[in-house]
Amino acid sequence: MVDGRLDDEAWSAAAWSSYLTPLSDRDSLAEEAQVRYHMLADDEALYIGVIVQDEHITAVVTADHMRLYETDPTIEIFLDPRADGHRYYELQLNALATRWELVLTQPYREGGRAIDPYTLPDLEHAVHIAGSINDESDIDDYWSVELKIPWTSFAHLDALSIPPRSGESWAINVAYVHTVGGQQHYSSWSPISRRNLHLPDEWGLLKF
Repeated sequence: MVDGRLDDEAWSAAAWSSYLTPLSDRDSLAEEAQVRYHMLADDEALYIGVIVQDEHITAVVTADHMRLYETDPTIEIFLDPRADGHRYYELQLNALATRWELVLTQPYREGGRAIDPYTLPDLEHAVHIAGSINDESDIDDYWSVELKIPWTSFAHLDALSIPPRSGESWAINVAYVHTVGGQQHYSSWSPISRRNLHLPDEWGLLKF
């Protein structure tokens, strides 16, 4: 069951990624807001779990297909099943489980066009909050995101094979955006040479 808790036995055996790090010298990540993720796969689907340690969990946007990163602390997940920078997928989620999805025909710097709004078929997602939300009077622990994406969904992103064959590599990145004093701060799992998350040739690889 996709419930956002990441406490199933299967998750306990999944290796964690390294913690996300600030994207540039202009970005910062508060010590109490550490972010990492892990993944699982079976014959049916790809599963992604992300945890955000945050002492004060906040979110206000409740309508899907809005630019979450402009207002709320936001998890961003990027997937490129062909690892070629064309028709890659971006999912943003806040602590209220609100989501914004889009597909990029290619990176913006190459004249790419965003297909927005977009809904990836059969995606399941949930958020669990260990603490409260929008309450500055207490100290929270974390919020976590759990995704289940059937392999068949990736046919809409021109995946080479469904499910992926042994030896295939997909490009992936996980990022976190939060705003301090009107300034957006970005952190990323993949080390990127510029302050631009839309550089799929610099993302990490998910190898099958």
